[in-house]
Formats: sequence, C-alpha cells, structure tokens
Amino acid sequence: MPSITTPQRFAAAAPRLGGAGALAHGALAWLHRVVTAYAEWHANRRDFHRLLRMEDRLLRDIGLTREDVDNALSKPPWSDVD
Repeated sequence: MPSITTPQRFAAAAPRLGGAGALAHGALAWLHRVVTAYAEWHANRRDFHRLLRMEDRLLRDIGLTREDVDNALSKPPWSDVD
C-alpha cells in the first residue's frame, strides 16, 4: 500500500476546504516549503564544511580544488552552486 505524503494529503483535502480551511492549507504548504528549503540549505552547509576539512589530495581525488570549495561557500544560499 503506497503511503501518502503530507503535501499529497493537503492537496487531496483542498477541494473540500472552504475559506479558512483553504487559507490554512496554503499556510501549511508554505511552511512545508520553508522547512524543506532550510533542511536542504543546512545539509549543503554541513557537506561544504566537510569538504573544507578534507586534505587537498583527497579533494583532487574527487575532482575539486580548495578554491572550488571556497568559491562555493562564498555564494549566497539562493544562488546556484555550479
């Protein structure tokens, strides 16, 4: 039996909701997006800091330089880290 995720449950309930219920649905959906974005940002920062602690030799093994890691960390969180 496939599980239904929280956003899918909200989407399924949305047509039945009126006025305040629809507003609550929108607020919960927004909060879910904010929490998800924060969790992704936090995981990325943790990974970058792990890369900072790696020796240059290990960075070269995975195709990065110390400068690559420093440049990625200097970018704001909302920009692409390509």
